[in-house]
Amino acid sequence: VVDAVNAAGYGLTFGLHTRIDDRVQHVVDRVRAGNIYINRNQIGAVVGSQPFGGEGESGTGPKAGGPHYLRRLTAGASALAGVPGGRVVEEACLASAVSEAYRAMTAGSAAGPAGEETGRDVPDEVEAPPDDSESVDHLRDREVRRREGGRLLPLDLPGPTGESNRLSFAPRGVVLCLGMGTDTARVQAETALDTGNAVVVVADGASRALAPLASVPRVMLLEGRVDPEALATVDGIAAVACSARRDVLAAMRAVLARRPGSILPLITEPAAAERYVLERHVCVDTTAAGGNASLLARAEA
Repeated sequence: VVDAVNAAGYGLTFGLHTRIDDRVQHVVDRVRAGNIYINRNQIGAVVGSQPFGGEGESGTGPKAGGPHYLRRLTAGASALAGVPGGRVVEEACLASAVSEAYRAMTAGSAAGPAGEETGRDVPDEVEAPPDDSESVDHLRDREVRRREGGRLLPLDLPGPTGESNRLSFAPRGVVLCLGMGTDTARVQAETALDTGNAVVVVADGASRALAPLASVPRVMLLEGRVDPEALATVDGIAAVACSARRDVLAAMRAVLARRPGSILPLITEPAAAERYVLERHVCVDTTAAGGNASLLARAEA
C-alpha cells in the first residue's frame, strides 16, 4: 500500500490510524510525504507546530510555518555570478553520471548516517524538546545550533498536551552541482554530501580543483557545462544547485518547469543546508491510546 501511495507521485499529507506502534514506525520510515498524521485528522496545521508542505509533485520546500520558511522568501547575492564556461557535457554522459551517483548513494545507505564519508562526525543524541512557550524565532535560532558538520538534526516542536510534533530531514537524492566556478561547486557538493545526498559536479576544472572529493563513492565529477535543455530530460536528478547570473537561472527554471513528475528545486544558496533536504513532519495524537477510536468509528460509519 505504501509503495502504491509513493508511486502516485504526490506527497502532501498522509494519515494513518493504527494501534500497532511498529506499524507506525514502518510506515513513517517509508512513506514519502511532507506531513504525516497519526491517529488524528489531517487538517488544521499550526504555524510553529506543524510546518506545512509536501514533496514530489506537491512542493519543493521548505515548509510554510517552519523554522526555514522566512529565509526562503529572501533573495541572496549568491545569484549574481557569471555564466558557465567550457564544452557542453553530452546528455548521455550526464545521465550515466547521475545513475552512478544514485547507485553509490543507495548502496551506502546502510553504512551509517550522512556525514561519515566526508569525515564529519554525526552525534547520536538529540536535545530535549523545547518548552511549549518557545517561539518560532527561538526555534530557528536553536535549530541553527543543532547543526553538526552541516547535518540538520530532528526538531521536536511545541504543541498542545497530548500531541507530539517532530520535524526531521531526509536527503533529496542526487544533487546536480553547477557552480559557478569550482569554489562555489565545492561548497555546493560538500553541503549536499553533509546532508546525505549524492553529487554530480559539472564545472570547468572540476577534476583538478575537487580532486579530494573524487574518492567519495557518492561523487561524480564532470568537466565542462550543462546545456539547460538537458535538465528537461535527464532522469534521476533530485535538485539543481547553481549560483549563475539571473538570466541563466531564469532559463534553467523554465526548463525545470517543463519536466514531468516531481518538482525540482533550483538551489542558488550554496551553503544553505535546509535547501538540500526534504522536510518531513510527523504529528501524533498521543492521547489516542492504541488509536483514535472516534475517528476510526467515523470512518467505518
